Amino acid sequence: MGWAFDSGAGEKCAPRTVIDFEHVTFMDCSGISFLLYAHRAAQDSDGWLRLANVPPPVQRLLHLVGLDNLMPMYATLQAALPS
Repeated sequence: MGWAFDSGAGEKCAPRTVIDFEHVTFMDCSGISFLLYAHRAAQDSDGWLRLANVPPPVQRLLHLVGLDNLMPMYATLQAALPS
């Protein structure tokens, strides 16, 4: 899963990342694992991971597994982007 978050040249991606869930309708344990990986990668780089446009079913899942406390969720992509 980390391959999606790796530059391929041994470098990590940007430490500050926003993931837009606008077109996500379902997420399972592989998505949760990826979010944990991305969160840890961001922390290791003294950065952060933010989630935007998270639909209610995915919000419930993130709440059930406790990720809603680790990763801030924003109603829109614009709101999640740094100003």
